[in-house]
Amino acid sequence: MLVLLAAACGVGIGTIIALIFAPQKGENTREQIGEAVSVVGHEFSDVVERVKSDVQERVNSVMNS
Repeated sequence: MLVLLAAACGVGIGTIIALIFAPQKGENTREQIGEAVSVVGHEFSDVVERVKSDVQERVNSVMNS
């Protein structure tokens, strides 16, 4: 799970850096950065939900043992 989180963050950061250095209008760059941040945010939320579910399952397993 931690690997997925790190990968999602890496992709997001790389995308933002690439967009900053891309030769285009500032308005287009800001729009693309906003979209990239949104995608990374959704991916991050998905990873958090998976980790939360995994932790809950482990807690339940320990409590029922």
